[in-house]
Amino acid sequence: MVSIEANIHETKIIFEGLWKTCVVQGMDQMQCKDNDFDHLPPYLKAACVLLVISVIVSVFGVILGITGGKCSKCVREKKIKSKIAMAGGMTLISAGILCLVPLCWTAVSIFFESNPIFKNKQWDMGLTVLIGFCTSALLLLGGAVLSCGSCPPKEIITEIKYIQPSYTIINVTYI
Repeated sequence: MVSIEANIHETKIIFEGLWKTCVVQGMDQMQCKDNDFDHLPPYLKAACVLLVISVIVSVFGVILGITGGKCSKCVREKKIKSKIAMAGGMTLISAGILCLVPLCWTAVSIFFESNPIFKNKQWDMGLTVLIGFCTSALLLLGGAVLSCGSCPPKEIITEIKYIQPSYTIINVTYI
């Protein structure tokens, strides 16, 4: 979130994120401090936890996707390999949802905290929220492609019957 406070004497820009808060005064002075997790609002605490879980789940999904890939030699059987890749795709989809939920909470809170009555304080969405939406979309898309592209092979049962040829001996006499 970016908060811009404008007074007659100076302009103060405040960047509030999940992990840090930075204040820019004037043109060249920027001071940052780490956020204390205990003093964050409940929705930001939940956002921090969900984003960390999303990163862990997405790493696990990528590992499953690589393991179940057609070019990997970790698993030999195609049926098991496709199930592993499909599980990786589903894991990436769940990581995308886990990333999308805190971003929507943050965007909604920015929208409702932006009060047009107070002209000297303005709230804007920062670049990290937009990057987060793109990341979530890529996780969802990658998970869908990985899940749909790794359907297990259909078992086609073809029964081959071997018929022993029958021999007939023809007694032919030549004259």
